[in-house]
Amino acid sequence: MTILALEDVYLSFGGINALSEVSFSINEGEFLSLIGPNGAGKTSVVNCISGFYQPNLGKILFNGENITFTPSYERTKKGVSRTFQNIETFQSMKVIDLIRLGAHVHLKASPFSNLLGTPSSRKEEKELLDFISDEILPILRLEDVASREVYSLPYGLQKRVDLGRALASRPNLLILDEPVAGMNKEESQEMIEVVMGFKEKWNLSILMVEHDMELVMRYSDRITVLNFGNPVATGTPIEIQQNEDVVAIYLGGE
Repeated sequence: MTILALEDVYLSFGGINALSEVSFSINEGEFLSLIGPNGAGKTSVVNCISGFYQPNLGKILFNGENITFTPSYERTKKGVSRTFQNIETFQSMKVIDLIRLGAHVHLKASPFSNLLGTPSSRKEEKELLDFISDEILPILRLEDVASREVYSLPYGLQKRVDLGRALASRPNLLILDEPVAGMNKEESQEMIEVVMGFKEKWNLSILMVEHDMELVMRYSDRITVLNFGNPVATGTPIEIQQNEDVVAIYLGGE
């Protein structure tokens, strides 16, 4: 079953095309990586899917529903969540509070009810904290730092906190925007193993933008390649490694 589909997506800024005729799909439970040189349009694709940008042309379908112009917070409610390259935002917050922030779109109690501490709001808050404590913190190995401010943590743990925030919304599709950027090899391996643990446990569909080709080739079911905003190829890791156009992009052609 297809969970996400992009159909001939175009995006331009000031008359300059950032994306042209971008089409690909992700199946339920699939791990698809989006790769390409710097400036290929990978982040633009992610921003279109998550609702930060709206395409000039084309469609974005999630579970068969057209979400091309759906606000980003509504997409999160429907099951689309993402991490960010830049993790500086909200660094003064405590770990547990930042992770809880990811679930706010699903909270039913009104701000007034939360302020008064009504029984329904307290029950909802307890259920959320139990979920985070049982399902997220242990796997991310953040239990011992849950009450610390995010800025006080090593970089690798900060990236895990951002992953926890994205997971707190209980997504069906998790978008990872360079999840291991800036990490050493050991940290990168630990991060991707954590991601794969959630993928198996929750049957997550994953779209990953990443420059670490070793991780991309090892964990992806399929790979889509972009260059200058144009789709070049989609296929299995072996098919992509053997694709002459992809080889030319990365190694240079005549």
